[in-house]
Amino acid sequence: MSVDCDAHGRPAESRASYARAAVPGKAAPAPLPARLGAVMFGAGRSGLGRKGLGLDFDNRMFALPTALYEARPELARYFDEITDEVREQALETFLPALHGRYQRLQRARRRQFEARIGAGDEVLRAFQQDGVVLGALEPGVRRSLRAYLEPIARTILARLETLAKIKFADGQVPLEPGDHPRLFVEVETALDEGGVLDVFSAYSGERLGLLRLAVQVNTARETRLKYGEIDASGAPRLKTAYFHVDSNEWPQVKALIYLSDVELDQGPFRFVKGSHRLMGDFEALVRKTNDRLRQPPVRFLALPPEFRQHASFGDYIDETTPGAAGLLADEVVVCDGGSDLILFDNNGVHRGGFVRSGHRFMLQCQFDSVARMAERHEGSAAARAALQAV
Repeated sequence: MSVDCDAHGRPAESRASYARAAVPGKAAPAPLPARLGAVMFGAGRSGLGRKGLGLDFDNRMFALPTALYEARPELARYFDEITDEVREQALETFLPALHGRYQRLQRARRRQFEARIGAGDEVLRAFQQDGVVLGALEPGVRRSLRAYLEPIARTILARLETLAKIKFADGQVPLEPGDHPRLFVEVETALDEGGVLDVFSAYSGERLGLLRLAVQVNTARETRLKYGEIDASGAPRLKTAYFHVDSNEWPQVKALIYLSDVELDQGPFRFVKGSHRLMGDFEALVRKTNDRLRQPPVRFLALPPEFRQHASFGDYIDETTPGAAGLLADEVVVCDGGSDLILFDNNGVHRGGFVRSGHRFMLQCQFDSVARMAERHEGSAAARAALQAV
């Protein structure tokens, strides 16, 4: 992998269109506020009252902007449907899921912000500091991947041109290692030889391999249906639209491979530099638990304010929301017209796919522990076993 860096280990400005170099200065909150500990693990069925758990909501528990759902006219009907019974049902679903995530968090390895690896260390340092790095695969690898995956991309493009309402899943096709073993091995080998797996493994505290692949396509038609017209800066009318963090737990790393030429008009990936270090444990647990649960709107909105925040928050704030201006100022557009490989910490705030013209065709790569994949016969371990069986 080729990445140009400055003397401080940061990617050179020519590698991406950086809006600002400063990392947001807001400190992350304490891992788990003590006054919520008893609520998380010992909340009973009674005494919820009209204000949820009787705690004073303090948005300083959250480093990212907090959505004020009560102020959204389109959600008013759901608030009218909330009863004490609905509140109980919401908590009975949410609290065990939150508890389970908390237990897994205690067993998981932490991100290694001070790790060093020798060769490739400048990339690791940039990744640790900014949460995102733009690089490049060998040209032959990209050509090979594009040739193999183009028929799948054409199928997605045809589907996106006919649907009246487009969901995220409509633009994506997950790939199974048993169906595409050579692809999994080719991608993992390219990432390994390029030093990506060394960077991700050092950062995650354990040796990683390729777990999942998915082809994703975004089009100008899809963008207009979802977000309206995109301005000259590549942003939608609602400037905070689609700001989110991912809901996975560990490892918190992901790679994207552009398989079409991507510049500003093709909806490049966008990342808020430094935001991967903003959320504390409590905030990450709450937001990601809600994202994975996907409770009906009335139940989500029936949660107490302490628990009523989501991993996908950008559509429910705007530029005037406290904290939003800082995210917008530190957002970078991750493309330079030539580089094709993006590494990022998906605990950071990100978005993309705001296409003004043409389309964006890319491959998403997710990772897991090599040992765990071998034990469960998943990902690249399953792909290599399939090839050996041929």
